[in-house]
Order: sequence, then C-alpha cells, then structure tokens
Amino acid sequence: MALPGMTVMNHSTLHAKVYISEDTLIVGSANLSTNGIGLEDEAAKWLEASIVSKNPKLIDEAQE
Repeated sequence: MALPGMTVMNHSTLHAKVYISEDTLIVGSANLSTNGIGLEDEAAKWLEASIVSKNPKLIDEAQE
C-alpha cells in the first residue's frame, strides 16, 4: 500500500491497528477501509472500538 506521507507496517502477533500522525495516536480494531470503518454493506452493522490520544508522550512512545 502506498499513500503519500504514510508508512504502513505490520507485526505478526499484533491484531490491533495503530495509526500515528504528528499530533494524533489511534489504537483500535478497525481496518482503515470503508468496510473496516463501517461504511459498506454488512460491515455497517459491526461495532469497532478505538482510543484516540493527542498526548505527545504517548505518540512518541508509539512511534518508537
């Protein structure tokens, strides 16, 4: 997957998704897709859970 300004990484034993920008950290279960965030068909019935943080210390730790 190639998106401008974004690096996609994975870890074989991590199921949660971690999204990090300069000022925001999101950790949750949803895939970053229309299906994953419930915008299409049957996926619209699923509930996903995430946390959002703007805490600079947590963002730095997640980047490490």
